[in-house]
Amino acid sequence: MPVFRVGGEEVSLDRSTVERALQGKTPRRVTIHAVEVGGTLWPLKQVLAEATGLDLLAFTTQEARRVLTKLGFQTIRTS
Repeated sequence: MPVFRVGGEEVSLDRSTVERALQGKTPRRVTIHAVEVGGTLWPLKQVLAEATGLDLLAFTTQEARRVLTKLGFQTIRTS
């Protein structure tokens, strides 16, 4: 499983772990940056927080985009 540095911490994460972490969850409102997971748009930081257990304030949107892109997810800017 790939290891990433996020918010100063190392986290092991792969695409299927991210997808499983979102099952049964509801996406928050997307303001600017989003990622498509399972046909649904999610806020980047919410996805990474759900998948890692890290607090939303512990990392940046740029870190979330970098990790999710490396895992093969498509990120978009909505505005």
